[in-house]
Amino acid sequence: MNHMKDTSIAIIGTSLFSKAIAAEFASHGATVGMVADTCGQSTVQFDVEELDHRQTHTFLCTTDWSWISETTCVVTSLVGEELLAACRRMAPYMHEGQLLAVFPGYFMVEPITRILADAGKSSVLVCELTSSPVVCDALGDGTIHIHKRKNKLKIAGIDAAEGLQALNCLKDYLPMLALAKNAVETSLENINTILHPLPVLMNLATVEHAPQRFRHFIDGVDEHISHLMHLMDDERLAVGAALGLELDPVLSHLKSYYGDNDARTIYEYIHTPECPYDDIRGFGLASRYITLDVPGLIVPTTKLARSLNIPTPLHDACIALATPFLP
Repeated sequence: MNHMKDTSIAIIGTSLFSKAIAAEFASHGATVGMVADTCGQSTVQFDVEELDHRQTHTFLCTTDWSWISETTCVVTSLVGEELLAACRRMAPYMHEGQLLAVFPGYFMVEPITRILADAGKSSVLVCELTSSPVVCDALGDGTIHIHKRKNKLKIAGIDAAEGLQALNCLKDYLPMLALAKNAVETSLENINTILHPLPVLMNLATVEHAPQRFRHFIDGVDEHISHLMHLMDDERLAVGAALGLELDPVLSHLKSYYGDNDARTIYEYIHTPECPYDDIRGFGLASRYITLDVPGLIVPTTKLARSLNIPTPLHDACIALATPFLP
């Protein structure tokens, strides 16, 4: 399986990112359907708006998970325990040569591979994308607004060979993909580790007082917190270097994803026209910025660091501050 033109793709779920990635594949010629227990009708329809262009998409939507067996590729933006539960549910219907692509990167390729092996489906190819290919949000009428497509996005399998195979399968649909060494690299490159928990934890009283008004990046990141984020990023980069991985600094990621400029810090980049983060709000202690990113990204990074004797004081501080509030 070298590419997947003129084939069918199952998108798991009907979330914002599920719909956005479905539209991306469809716009490049794939036949796309959606699988979710919440599908109340046989089709799902929504508009995608980008710049001055608006397009209506209509996809098959089914609650019958066995439909997965008719597809060449399964794609999901589920994470954590939801993702593992979905994989257990999908496993009986997956087949030899099928591709399972998950995003964003949360150190899940190995546990997914074990689930499939236990179900006798070791021939399914599992890959991970570092993050979503698009930056998007939902407008009031349900329209998906695409702010930007990322210019570069890493993809990997459990090893280099499987990563290359996955890249060849998906590159016609997602031309921004670039090959990483392995899925540890794609997970370590998920910069939510740096961008999400620390600003919440450094602004706890303000965030919890008015989470719907608090703008995570504009109100939550000043020059001082930006400096701490860079120091925390140095810890992440040190872990990658010890593993022989060429990780990119957070600032380089931002410039690669959204557009280059002369910004020298995260704080400076946030306040440039290229950055789409100006109105991100509503993420407090009970949000995925803490409940998902701390156990799913920061904790695994610190475990790797300890095995390599690398100090990670800011990662450790985030865990210590967040743990009393985790479910």
